[in-house]
Amino acid sequence: MESDSINIEVSLAQDAPQSSSLLQGRSLMVGNSPPSKRTGFEEDNVQYKKSRKSIAREERYEYDKNLLRRAVEDAGINAFGAVFVEVWALNEDGTKLQRPEGGHWMDPAFWRSLPDDELMEEASSLDRNAGDCSPGVGLAGTLFEESSASSGRVHWRQIKSLMDDPFVQAEAERRMERLYRIGLGLVA
Repeated sequence: MESDSINIEVSLAQDAPQSSSLLQGRSLMVGNSPPSKRTGFEEDNVQYKKSRKSIAREERYEYDKNLLRRAVEDAGINAFGAVFVEVWALNEDGTKLQRPEGGHWMDPAFWRSLPDDELMEEASSLDRNAGDCSPGVGLAGTLFEESSASSGRVHWRQIKSLMDDPFVQAEAERRMERLYRIGLGLVA
């Protein structure tokens, strides 16, 4: 005995919502979507796997971004006196330093303590935006070069002395000067 369609009730875990699946011909679809009439089960399975991979990739990206954000925030909160933390990573071909999404934190108390709205906006802009830079250029590039040559020790530097050093290359967006203007003095 052959029928056009078969309804199957699927039971899930206690907390999961129940749904029904519709099996028709060689195609299996879950949810309210009608079964595909153009493709067989294999093609639907391939499409399903592709959509799951892209969803998994997006979920992994969000998880990584949030994990980095939380780690950077914890580092700033637990480092006495730290008001601004950034993570910079060298790209795969070694030509640029990039600040990954979620790789920054600014102490909200520091931001609110700035004396005027212009400085608060400047601090907010510095926290939100950071352009790529080459190793050896700007604050991040200079600190990267210095840490690469060190024996794994942290070298604290004054931003003012870096700005006055004729051998330190300034980046186009003048980030080092802007950080100094909002009140940051020591960096590592």
